[in-house]
Amino acid sequence: AARQGVLIKGGIHLEQLGHIEAIAFDKTGTLTKGQPAVTDIFTSQEISEDYVLQLVAAVEKQSQHPLAKAILQSLHEKSLTELIPTDFQSVTGKGAYATVDGQTIYVGSLKWIATLTTVDEMIEEQVKKLQQQGKTVVAAVSNDQFIGMIGIADQLRPESKEVLNKLNGLKVKHKVML
Repeated sequence: AARQGVLIKGGIHLEQLGHIEAIAFDKTGTLTKGQPAVTDIFTSQEISEDYVLQLVAAVEKQSQHPLAKAILQSLHEKSLTELIPTDFQSVTGKGAYATVDGQTIYVGSLKWIATLTTVDEMIEEQVKKLQQQGKTVVAAVSNDQFIGMIGIADQLRPESKEVLNKLNGLKVKHKVML
């Protein structure tokens, strides 16, 4: 245990490890890489996924939000052209907006976006589905029209599945991520 950086004080605690039935993990950085990545892009019918990504990335480029890095990384992985934002404004706890490609682009939580434009039930259902999968959703509006959303999630470490399988083999019945 010590070689793995685990300090166990007293033999009784080591003995009790053989009898555990439940374990709780801190998700970020334990079972995951701690590196969020874009997993999904949904758009309105008139606009391509790549263009939504370009518009959102242009706004996020100026942002200090932790998910901005994932969006910009996805843009670079797809070798898409970076669009230039002007008049950037951050709205604390909600999102940000800027002028990009002649349009005012708002990027943020669906709750905020829904105060700026009409969001239909189908979009709300898709957001709920992504959130149930543990994903964070960034929604986007252009000139008062919903244009799309991006799902972002932390990626599992390659060894996470093996660890969970071993815990099953040790008869650990309950596994929880916090």
